[in-house]
Amino acid sequence: MAYYIKRLFLFMIDMQPSMCCRHLSKMPREFQSRCRAIQECNSWKGTEARQFLLYLSPVILKDTLNKKMYERFKMLPTTIRCLCCKEFLAIYTDHATSWLEQFVNNYVKYYGN
Repeated sequence: MAYYIKRLFLFMIDMQPSMCCRHLSKMPREFQSRCRAIQECNSWKGTEARQFLLYLSPVILKDTLNKKMYERFKMLPTTIRCLCCKEFLAIYTDHATSWLEQFVNNYVKYYGN
């Protein structure tokens, strides 16, 4: 799964790197630290990747990806959210597994090699 997330980040760098930086500067104070620019995703720590995936990417990519790609992408942060939250994990484990499989199986179709 990490391979696909990393590839997705690299795909986003090619699309609109400046848009990502604009949103990063508007992060609320409640976040312990701001994640670095998406161009530096190879150097991100786990907390930066999680922050981007769960909180920033749904906002940033809504205006960046075309509608079909965005609808498909939303499956990833939703699934990760279900797997990170104890309350959701108990309820959505089977769904989350299915959503991850769908995301990985359709990755090339929507985002390319």
